[in-house]
Amino acid sequence: MDKFLAFFLLEGGVLWLVLAPSKYKDPHWIITGILLALIPFIQLGSDRDFVMRASIAPLFYLMLMTGEMIFDKSAPRRLLIPVYCLLILGSLTPIYEINRSIYRTYDYHFPARFAPPVISPPDPITKLAQPGKPEEEHPGSHCRCPANTSIHDR
Repeated sequence: MDKFLAFFLLEGGVLWLVLAPSKYKDPHWIITGILLALIPFIQLGSDRDFVMRASIAPLFYLMLMTGEMIFDKSAPRRLLIPVYCLLILGSLTPIYEINRSIYRTYDYHFPARFAPPVISPPDPITKLAQPGKPEEEHPGSHCRCPANTSIHDR
């Protein structure tokens, strides 16, 4: 139950609850909450693919309701402040991922001028190393795992 509660709250439940004072009579708001609450209990196959894909539609509608509230001139300011705070907090992950993508793309396509030459291993590679955690693969992290090294370090 704690995994469900964490999923619900982090996936959109907090924003859904923040919208409650202005949208509680809207049937679309109610259906969105019901779907976000029921979808995690449906499992097709061996992984959580259904949950992650099927929740896109209610999350999209939640985004539309949030946009309506932001651009509604009659929306109370006391409700807009938590919405803005949640949106700013939620924007940190995309900023982090875009930064990581730009840094890695630049590192791949524009290698350092004074990088040591790449020396091929004496034995052929027969098994690939397992990828590390994405959060440990960010540039500047202190992880010394193989996934955190650049092409020229290998």
